[in-house]
Amino acid sequence: RGRKIQEIRHQTNANIIVDDQQVGNGDNSNVLNNTGIGATDRIITIEGTPDQIHRAQMLLQQAVRQSGLWRS
Repeated sequence: RGRKIQEIRHQTNANIIVDDQQVGNGDNSNVLNNTGIGATDRIITIEGTPDQIHRAQMLLQQAVRQSGLWRS
């Protein structure tokens, strides 16, 4: 668990914090609630230089797209 996050941390030297608690509307669907956050979403905080943050954000988005869980 978290292997991809660790890989991105190593590649970017950014500090990536994934909130352990899921946020959303409380059910198990992927339907967005009125906040725009789905039931299986987690809050991710990225800390570092602007370049580290940008690179980590891009790699995280790419990983989510490749996982098939991306919503636009």
